[in-house]
Amino acid sequence: MNRNEKVGGPKDIESLFSIEEIQADFANYEVIELEELEVDLHEGLYHNGLGSVIRFVGRKR
Repeated sequence: MNRNEKVGGPKDIESLFSIEEIQADFANYEVIELEELEVDLHEGLYHNGLGSVIRFVGRKR
């Protein structure tokens, strides 16, 4: 995934979550959506451009 400093977020890559960490942290949740993708952000001065995100939606069992 592309890491673009113009879209904000932690500067230390070790501070970022991975899909595997989210799966482990929410193991007792029904996963409705879990994906890693790049999105084009236009959210103010510090969040513009292509950003790498993980989207997670889950339901507690």
